[in-house]
Amino acid sequence: MSEMVNSWVLLELNGQQYGIRTEFIQEMVLYGSTSKLPDHPDYVRGVVNLRGTVIPIIDMRKQLGMIGYMEERDNLIDIFNKREQDHIVWLNELKSSIEENREFTLTTDPHACEFGKWYDNYRTENQSLKSLLSKMDAPHRGIHDIDIEIKDSIENGDTRSAVAIVQNAWNTELSELRSLFQETREMLMESTREIIIVTRLDDFNIGFAVDKVEDVLDINPEDIEESPKVKNGESSYFICGLAKVNEDIKILLNMESLVKGS
Repeated sequence: MSEMVNSWVLLELNGQQYGIRTEFIQEMVLYGSTSKLPDHPDYVRGVVNLRGTVIPIIDMRKQLGMIGYMEERDNLIDIFNKREQDHIVWLNELKSSIEENREFTLTTDPHACEFGKWYDNYRTENQSLKSLLSKMDAPHRGIHDIDIEIKDSIENGDTRSAVAIVQNAWNTELSELRSLFQETREMLMESTREIIIVTRLDDFNIGFAVDKVEDVLDINPEDIEESPKVKNGESSYFICGLAKVNEDIKILLNMESLVKGS
């Protein structure tokens, strides 16, 4: 560990902080479009022309075995698209069941629908996303709760009022929920701008796409421990140490291994 340089750039990948020695870093730029390369590993995004120099771009999340940042975003957007459609179908089916005098068979429990099950279990450190998700709870519950009002109207033989309750929910709770879904999709598209850390090693430039860059700090060598040996008695190929910073653990990455593994 005595060979380590004290200065490190802290970056974030999937909510966890990692460190790269500053001596390898040339610059940091916002991620733009890349030219795809055929017959390359999935974690190779492609190449970019950075002021006349062609640089390969590596998705560091994928290289370290995580889901890609853009894939994670697209998966979330797909979830919101499907769950929005679910509730459109839910209200349409409820209205049809009233008009046709038949049993409504879809779940009325807000925790049992697909969105409710996902919502109750999903966790994120993205504060903007967390705030928007918290706003979805009330209109989502409101949609499912109208079943109680409708049962009272139907028991009194007032199907017209029951249909009116559905229509009101469409114009209020569902409209609010759909607006929040749309706002969340737009926020995700606008905020998921990765940072490219351009590195140089052995006269070779390579860019690594990361979620964001947090800080630059000096880490004392005595605060760095070797990576635990958990696989065949060997530590991770990409990890050169674990740093204790205040109460947190920062995973320090071996730049030589990252470049060779690219």
